[in-house]
Amino acid sequence: MSDFSNIDLSDKKILEESIGRLSLMLGISVDPKVRDSFFRGEEQALLSYEKLESIKSEVPIISRYLLGVKSYLAQPSLTHYYDIFRAGRIIPLTVALERAISILLQKDIEGLEGRLKRLTSEITFDSFESILFELVVAAKYTSLPRCSVLRFVEENGRLQPDIEATINGEPHFIECKKPDRRNDASIVLRDTVRHKIKSLLSALSVDKSCVVVELTFHVHPAEISDDRIKNLATVSLRTEASLVEPDITISTRRISPKTLKDYALFPSPGYFA
Repeated sequence: MSDFSNIDLSDKKILEESIGRLSLMLGISVDPKVRDSFFRGEEQALLSYEKLESIKSEVPIISRYLLGVKSYLAQPSLTHYYDIFRAGRIIPLTVALERAISILLQKDIEGLEGRLKRLTSEITFDSFESILFELVVAAKYTSLPRCSVLRFVEENGRLQPDIEATINGEPHFIECKKPDRRNDASIVLRDTVRHKIKSLLSALSVDKSCVVVELTFHVHPAEISDDRIKNLATVSLRTEASLVEPDITISTRRISPKTLKDYALFPSPGYFA
Protein backbone atom coordinates (compact mmCIF):
# COMPACT_ATOMS: atom_id res chain seq x y z
CA MET A 1 0.00 0.00 0.00
CA SER A 2 2.92 2.39 0.59
CA ASP A 3 4.47 2.16 -2.86
CA PHE A 4 2.88 4.98 -4.87
CA SER A 5 4.97 4.23 -7.97
CA ASN A 6 3.66 0.67 -8.28
CA ILE A 7 0.21 1.33 -9.74
CA ASP A 8 -1.03 -1.13 -12.36
CA LEU A 9 -3.95 0.72 -13.92
CA SER A 10 -4.61 -2.08 -16.39
CA ASP A 11 -5.78 -4.39 -13.60
CA LYS A 12 -9.43 -3.41 -13.36
CA LYS A 13 -10.10 -5.74 -10.43
CA ILE A 14 -7.47 -4.01 -8.30
CA LEU A 15 -8.73 -0.61 -9.41
CA GLU A 16 -12.32 -1.49 -8.53
CA GLU A 17 -11.21 -2.71 -5.09
CA SER A 18 -9.28 0.53 -4.62
CA ILE A 19 -12.27 2.81 -5.18
CA GLY A 20 -14.37 0.48 -3.04
CA ARG A 21 -11.97 0.98 -0.12
CA LEU A 22 -11.85 4.72 -0.78
CA SER A 23 -15.64 5.02 -0.71
CA LEU A 24 -15.78 3.00 2.50
CA MET A 25 -13.05 4.99 4.27
CA LEU A 26 -14.66 8.31 3.35
CA GLY A 27 -18.22 7.10 3.91
CA ILE A 28 -19.38 8.35 0.53
CA SER A 29 -21.31 7.15 -2.50
CA VAL A 30 -22.20 8.70 -5.84
CA ASP A 31 -25.75 10.00 -6.22
CA PRO A 32 -27.49 7.45 -8.52
CA LYS A 33 -29.19 10.23 -10.52
CA VAL A 34 -25.85 11.98 -11.13
CA ARG A 35 -24.21 8.64 -11.99
CA ASP A 36 -26.88 7.62 -14.50
CA SER A 37 -26.96 11.06 -16.10
CA PHE A 38 -23.17 11.06 -16.50
CA PHE A 39 -23.07 7.59 -18.01
CA ARG A 40 -25.73 8.61 -20.52
CA GLY A 41 -23.41 11.41 -21.65
CA GLU A 42 -25.68 14.19 -20.36
CA GLU A 43 -23.17 15.58 -17.82
CA GLN A 44 -19.93 15.44 -19.81
CA ALA A 45 -18.54 18.60 -18.22
CA LEU A 46 -18.45 17.06 -14.73
CA LEU A 47 -14.83 16.01 -15.27
CA SER A 48 -13.81 19.35 -16.81
CA TYR A 49 -11.32 21.60 -15.02
CA GLU A 50 -13.25 24.71 -13.99
CA LYS A 51 -10.54 27.16 -15.11
CA LEU A 52 -10.62 25.78 -18.64
CA GLU A 53 -14.32 25.01 -19.01
CA SER A 54 -16.75 26.91 -16.83
CA ILE A 55 -19.26 24.64 -15.10
CA LYS A 56 -21.68 25.30 -12.27
CA SER A 57 -22.15 22.10 -10.30
CA GLU A 58 -22.54 21.25 -6.64
CA VAL A 59 -21.45 17.65 -7.20
CA PRO A 60 -18.41 17.03 -4.94
CA ILE A 61 -15.15 16.48 -6.80
CA ILE A 62 -14.61 13.15 -5.04
CA SER A 63 -17.84 11.91 -6.63
CA ARG A 64 -16.62 13.12 -10.03
CA TYR A 65 -13.35 11.27 -9.50
CA LEU A 66 -15.25 8.07 -8.76
CA LEU A 67 -17.40 8.58 -11.87
CA GLY A 68 -14.26 8.95 -14.00
CA VAL A 69 -12.86 5.69 -12.66
CA LYS A 70 -16.17 3.83 -12.97
CA SER A 71 -16.56 4.96 -16.58
CA TYR A 72 -13.16 3.40 -17.35
CA LEU A 73 -14.03 0.18 -15.53
CA ALA A 74 -17.14 -0.17 -17.70
CA GLN A 75 -15.22 -0.05 -20.98
CA PRO A 76 -15.63 -1.25 -23.66
CA SER A 77 -19.24 -0.13 -23.52
CA LEU A 78 -21.82 1.69 -25.59
CA THR A 79 -23.95 2.46 -22.55
CA HIS A 80 -21.33 4.30 -20.46
CA TYR A 81 -19.97 7.67 -21.53
CA TYR A 82 -16.17 7.73 -21.29
CA ASP A 83 -13.76 10.66 -21.59
CA ILE A 84 -10.38 8.98 -21.99
CA PHE A 85 -8.43 12.23 -21.68
CA ARG A 86 -9.82 13.38 -18.34
CA ALA A 87 -10.25 9.90 -16.91
CA GLY A 88 -6.62 9.18 -17.79
CA ARG A 89 -5.57 11.91 -15.35
CA ILE A 90 -8.11 11.14 -12.64
CA ILE A 91 -7.51 7.39 -12.34
CA PRO A 92 -3.89 7.40 -11.04
CA LEU A 93 -4.71 10.29 -8.68
CA THR A 94 -7.64 8.34 -7.26
CA VAL A 95 -5.45 5.31 -6.57
CA ALA A 96 -2.78 7.50 -4.97
CA LEU A 97 -5.45 9.12 -2.79
CA GLU A 98 -6.77 5.76 -1.61
CA ARG A 99 -3.28 4.54 -0.72
CA ALA A 100 -2.43 7.77 1.11
CA ILE A 101 -5.61 7.74 3.21
CA SER A 102 -5.11 4.05 4.05
CA ILE A 103 -1.61 4.78 5.35
CA LEU A 104 -2.64 7.86 7.33
CA LEU A 105 -5.61 6.15 8.97
CA GLN A 106 -3.32 3.35 10.16
CA LYS A 107 -0.99 5.95 11.70
CA ASP A 108 -3.81 7.85 13.47
CA ILE A 109 -2.50 11.23 12.27
CA GLU A 110 -3.61 14.33 14.15
CA GLY A 111 -5.75 16.69 12.06
CA LEU A 112 -6.57 14.03 9.45
CA GLU A 113 -10.30 14.05 10.18
CA GLY A 114 -10.56 17.74 9.30
CA ARG A 115 -8.68 17.26 6.03
CA LEU A 116 -10.91 14.35 5.01
CA LYS A 117 -14.04 16.32 5.84
CA ARG A 118 -12.90 19.12 3.55
CA LEU A 119 -11.85 16.63 0.87
CA THR A 120 -15.34 15.15 0.58
CA SER A 121 -17.09 18.54 0.43
CA GLU A 122 -14.93 20.39 -2.11
CA ILE A 123 -16.64 21.23 -5.40
CA THR A 124 -13.65 22.73 -7.27
CA PHE A 125 -10.74 20.73 -8.65
CA ASP A 126 -8.05 23.11 -7.42
CA SER A 127 -9.15 22.99 -3.78
CA PHE A 128 -9.77 19.25 -3.87
CA GLU A 129 -6.42 18.43 -5.46
CA SER A 130 -4.57 20.69 -3.03
CA ILE A 131 -5.88 18.54 -0.18
CA LEU A 132 -5.15 15.37 -2.16
CA PHE A 133 -1.54 16.54 -2.60
CA GLU A 134 -1.23 17.27 1.13
CA LEU A 135 -2.48 13.76 1.97
CA VAL A 136 -0.05 12.07 -0.42
CA VAL A 137 2.89 14.16 0.87
CA ALA A 138 1.99 13.38 4.48
CA ALA A 139 1.72 9.66 3.72
CA LYS A 140 5.19 9.69 2.16
CA TYR A 141 6.66 11.45 5.19
CA THR A 142 5.29 8.77 7.50
CA SER A 143 7.42 6.20 5.64
CA LEU A 144 10.65 7.99 6.63
CA PRO A 145 12.41 6.22 9.50
CA ARG A 146 13.61 9.58 10.81
CA CYS A 147 10.04 10.97 11.01
CA SER A 148 8.68 10.18 14.48
CA VAL A 149 5.64 12.47 14.65
CA LEU A 150 3.46 14.04 11.98
CA ARG A 151 0.34 16.16 12.15
CA PHE A 152 -1.77 18.35 9.88
CA VAL A 153 -1.65 21.98 10.99
CA GLU A 154 -5.12 23.19 11.93
CA GLU A 155 -6.61 25.51 9.33
CA ASN A 156 -7.71 28.87 10.72
CA GLY A 157 -7.83 31.12 7.66
CA ARG A 158 -4.30 32.45 8.13
CA LEU A 159 -1.22 31.80 6.02
CA GLN A 160 0.60 28.87 7.61
CA PRO A 161 2.22 25.55 6.69
CA ASP A 162 0.12 22.48 5.96
CA ILE A 163 2.07 19.79 7.85
CA GLU A 164 4.33 19.61 10.88
CA ALA A 165 6.77 16.70 11.02
CA THR A 166 9.30 15.81 13.69
CA ILE A 167 12.41 14.55 11.92
CA ASN A 168 15.51 13.53 13.86
CA GLY A 169 13.90 15.09 16.92
CA GLU A 170 13.52 18.50 15.27
CA PRO A 171 10.24 20.09 14.13
CA HIS A 172 9.88 20.73 10.39
CA PHE A 173 7.04 22.69 8.80
CA ILE A 174 5.94 21.71 5.31
CA GLU A 175 4.00 23.86 2.85
CA CYS A 176 2.54 21.89 -0.08
CA LYS A 177 2.34 23.59 -3.46
CA LYS A 178 0.97 21.72 -6.44
CA PRO A 179 1.71 22.89 -10.02
CA ASP A 180 -0.72 25.26 -11.69
CA ARG A 181 -2.71 23.10 -14.10
CA ARG A 182 -3.19 26.00 -16.49
CA ASN A 183 0.52 25.78 -17.29
CA ASP A 184 0.49 22.01 -17.66
CA ALA A 185 2.18 20.89 -20.89
CA SER A 186 -0.54 18.32 -21.61
CA ILE A 187 -3.20 21.03 -21.43
CA VAL A 188 -1.24 23.25 -23.82
CA LEU A 189 -0.82 20.30 -26.18
CA ARG A 190 -4.51 19.41 -26.06
CA ASP A 191 -5.55 23.02 -26.70
CA THR A 192 -3.13 23.23 -29.64
CA VAL A 193 -4.62 20.12 -31.24
CA ARG A 194 -8.14 21.39 -30.58
CA HIS A 195 -7.30 24.60 -32.41
CA LYS A 196 -5.56 22.77 -35.25
CA ILE A 197 -8.57 20.67 -36.19
CA LYS A 198 -11.14 23.47 -36.16
CA SER A 199 -10.87 24.08 -39.92
CA LEU A 200 -11.21 20.34 -40.58
CA LEU A 201 -14.32 20.09 -38.38
CA SER A 202 -15.81 23.14 -40.09
CA ALA A 203 -15.22 21.62 -43.53
CA LEU A 204 -16.80 18.32 -42.49
CA SER A 205 -19.75 20.17 -41.01
CA VAL A 206 -20.34 22.15 -44.21
CA ASP A 207 -20.26 18.92 -46.25
CA LYS A 208 -22.51 17.23 -43.67
CA SER A 209 -19.94 14.44 -43.52
CA CYS A 210 -20.00 12.00 -40.62
CA VAL A 211 -16.44 10.78 -40.25
CA VAL A 212 -13.99 9.31 -37.74
CA VAL A 213 -10.59 10.98 -38.15
CA GLU A 214 -7.58 9.52 -36.35
CA LEU A 215 -4.47 11.69 -36.12
CA THR A 216 -1.04 10.67 -34.91
CA PHE A 217 1.42 13.55 -34.56
CA HIS A 218 5.10 12.68 -34.90
CA VAL A 219 6.13 16.27 -34.13
CA HIS A 220 4.60 19.02 -32.02
CA PRO A 221 1.15 19.82 -33.51
CA ALA A 222 2.04 23.51 -33.72
CA GLU A 223 4.55 22.65 -36.49
CA ILE A 224 1.77 21.45 -38.83
CA SER A 225 -0.58 23.93 -40.48
CA ASP A 226 -4.35 23.72 -40.08
CA ASP A 227 -4.84 23.62 -43.86
CA ARG A 228 -2.41 20.75 -44.27
CA ILE A 229 -4.32 18.64 -41.73
CA LYS A 230 -7.58 19.43 -43.51
CA ASN A 231 -6.13 18.65 -46.95
CA LEU A 232 -4.57 15.34 -45.86
CA ALA A 233 -7.83 14.26 -44.24
CA THR A 234 -9.68 15.11 -47.44
CA VAL A 235 -7.28 12.98 -49.48
CA SER A 236 -7.59 10.12 -46.99
CA LEU A 237 -11.38 10.26 -47.27
CA ARG A 238 -11.33 10.34 -51.07
CA THR A 239 -8.83 7.50 -51.42
CA GLU A 240 -10.13 5.51 -48.42
CA ALA A 241 -6.53 5.01 -47.33
CA SER A 242 -4.35 6.06 -44.41
CA LEU A 243 -1.70 8.65 -45.14
CA VAL A 244 1.65 8.22 -43.42
CA GLU A 245 3.88 11.29 -43.50
CA PRO A 246 7.14 11.95 -41.60
CA ASP A 247 5.37 14.35 -39.24
CA ILE A 248 1.80 13.06 -39.16
CA THR A 249 -0.33 9.99 -39.85
CA ILE A 250 -4.00 10.41 -40.78
CA SER A 251 -6.67 7.77 -41.26
CA THR A 252 -10.37 8.32 -41.86
CA ARG A 253 -13.54 6.28 -42.17
CA ARG A 254 -17.13 7.25 -42.76
CA ILE A 255 -19.85 6.33 -40.28
CA SER A 256 -23.63 6.43 -40.46
CA PRO A 257 -24.95 10.00 -40.28
CA LYS A 258 -26.89 11.01 -37.18
CA THR A 259 -28.26 14.34 -36.01
CA LEU A 260 -26.65 15.43 -32.73
CA LYS A 261 -27.33 18.42 -30.51
CA ASP A 262 -23.61 18.80 -29.82
CA TYR A 263 -20.27 17.16 -30.55
CA ALA A 264 -20.03 13.63 -29.12
CA LEU A 265 -17.31 11.06 -28.77
CA PHE A 266 -17.60 8.03 -31.05
CA PRO A 267 -18.41 5.46 -29.88
CA SER A 268 -20.51 6.85 -27.05
CA PRO A 269 -23.99 6.20 -25.66
CA GLY A 270 -24.93 9.72 -26.72
CA TYR A 271 -24.20 8.87 -30.35
CA PHE A 272 -26.14 5.63 -30.33
CA ALA A 273 -29.09 6.87 -28.23
